[in-house]
Amino acid sequence: MGGGGFRYPQQSNKTLEPNRRPASPLNVERHLGHSLRSTLPFRRRSLSFVLARVSGAQVHGLIDMNWKTGKSTRALGWPATGAFTLLELLVVFTVIALLAALLLPAFSRAKALAQRTSCQNHLRQIGLGLVMYVSDFRAYPPLWDDSASQVCFEKLIPYYPLVWTNRSWHCPTYLARNGLIFYHVHDRPTSYCYNWRGIANGWGLGCPEYVYQLQLGLGHRSRDMAHSVQEPEVRAPSEMYTVADVRAAVDAYMDTDVKPAVEKKGVLGNPKMMPWTFVPGTEELPPPHQLGYNVLFAEGHVALMSKSDYLFPPRTAHNWNRDNQPHPEAWAPRNRWAVQN
Repeated sequence: MGGGGFRYPQQSNKTLEPNRRPASPLNVERHLGHSLRSTLPFRRRSLSFVLARVSGAQVHGLIDMNWKTGKSTRALGWPATGAFTLLELLVVFTVIALLAALLLPAFSRAKALAQRTSCQNHLRQIGLGLVMYVSDFRAYPPLWDDSASQVCFEKLIPYYPLVWTNRSWHCPTYLARNGLIFYHVHDRPTSYCYNWRGIANGWGLGCPEYVYQLQLGLGHRSRDMAHSVQEPEVRAPSEMYTVADVRAAVDAYMDTDVKPAVEKKGVLGNPKMMPWTFVPGTEELPPPHQLGYNVLFAEGHVALMSKSDYLFPPRTAHNWNRDNQPHPEAWAPRNRWAVQN
């Protein structure tokens, strides 16, 4: 061409190293054109290039990445800088920890609510069986039937065909606490208790004999009763306690699965409904459902009773007794109340 025309620079036979190739706009254009042509079939699925840094006329990093293969190629020889920094990782971990701290209490509350609802459903089934039993016999079963060697819950099997030693019969909270369930001549730990004597339960040492003679509940042992508690004797079925969550405690028991039998400690539930404090040395567990107990009433409904109501005689003593009277003469001394106010 003439002297005034534009001349392309002469190509040198010497191969330039990648990190020393002149990064003129023309070279960049040629390289990008070649890159785009080579990846044209995948332009919608690939990142053609990443220009890491441009300073003046020099390109410091050029990356061609194909998302189909997941591989990246260094076009000009400089490494890519795509890793997370330590600060970014710490921020992510902090956010995750905060979310976990917010969600775990909600999960715990949801689990407790599910256990409480399941327990109430179990008590409703027991209540239906008890109502049908009373409808057939016009009387309530005693806690223990000497003639048949049965506890009251076994009397309900024709109406609620699930044996009380089956784990699915019990309160899930009691089971979650590793509560014991077994049948023994002296021990019958269970998750539900029966209102056998009402508020006239006695409190051991120093309790007058006449308290045990009152028999205000649904009956203890058949041999000690002139007759079973008849249906009309329960004056207010919608207000009288019949079955409730046990007040579980860590106590001693005899393990008869080994020979000879040995004494062990475990979470036990007494099938006898107890209004007063336990004997000294017994570690009582908190209520199974937040601050209260599920209680089945004689006509069949179930309610969650707070501990401060369930075990405070001035408020609920009449709910324990079949004549719907408080009977303060049968109350234990104040220092034996499970709830003081």
